[in-house]
Amino acid sequence: MARLDFCELASASADTADSDQFEKFAKIFMEKILGGIVTKGPSRGADGGIDIRVEFDIAGCRIAKLVSCKHYAPSKKSVGRSDEEDIQDRLAEFECDEFVGFYSTIASSGLEQKLERLKAKKGILYQIYNSEDIETLLLENHAGFQLAKRFFPRSVQNILPQFIALLPTFTSCDAVRHSSGWIVPDVYSDYEPRVYACNANLAAQYANEKAMNDIHEPMFLQAWKDAVHMFSDYFIIPAAGINSVININELPPDWDTSDDIINLSAGKRWALLAIWSFFDDKKVNAILKKMHKHPSQQDLNVISFAFLAMITGTERRDVLARLFAYATPFRSW
Repeated sequence: MARLDFCELASASADTADSDQFEKFAKIFMEKILGGIVTKGPSRGADGGIDIRVEFDIAGCRIAKLVSCKHYAPSKKSVGRSDEEDIQDRLAEFECDEFVGFYSTIASSGLEQKLERLKAKKGILYQIYNSEDIETLLLENHAGFQLAKRFFPRSVQNILPQFIALLPTFTSCDAVRHSSGWIVPDVYSDYEPRVYACNANLAAQYANEKAMNDIHEPMFLQAWKDAVHMFSDYFIIPAAGINSVININELPPDWDTSDDIINLSAGKRWALLAIWSFFDDKKVNAILKKMHKHPSQQDLNVISFAFLAMITGTERRDVLARLFAYATPFRSW
């Protein structure tokens, strides 16, 4: 599912000051994301068959590319062969080596076939950036994300809250009443402990949480493995290796190394203990008390989320966030 809504960019037919917004976006994309130097465009009025001319330094050679911008997202149409006429003549007129289609939708099969024939018969080089390509390049690095925030503010605002969400798989109609209370039996296997509720609505909520926990379990395991890779000296790793395990019980903390934690930098030290707390928070509390760093012994909680967020580097924060997101109160190690 697309994360960026290209309809946020004004249509080329819109009677507004931003009717050329897509071309402006393309220019900055070519410069900031692809590292080119724009030598022409964008401009209003007849452009003579070119929206943007951009040059790239590739292996010491200067390569000029003709960029054709087509913003059809508002109409949801693909870019057809008739939308790109006289490609060879346009390349020659503007002294360009390659044709680039920069589209907010996709190229039609007819246009792709036309470009392939030009490549085979005329040696014309081409590249197409469709909406999915553009989105991927924008969201994979900091510069791209900054550009996305500028041109797709509503989409970016909606991306991060979707990190984790509850899917409404079950309703109160799926709940059954037993002597112990209400339950949705379909969500539990024969060997799992069951959680009963005082009413059907709450039973459905428990069932939906259980269903999501089942989905999240492999994600939690992967986050745990990433944590072990990060702090391999502080976990017990089986002979078959980290990636061989199917349960975090097979990758427990090496509690015997707790005295060595003091040798880590503060950020790593508290992040490691926060990770260990997912396995056994009582042992972590005992370690903190031994270090005189337990919240009961000082004003600061060194493994609180607020404190860790301020001192923890991106990779460790990613692991901690995923462990928190995918952990479940129904799981027992």
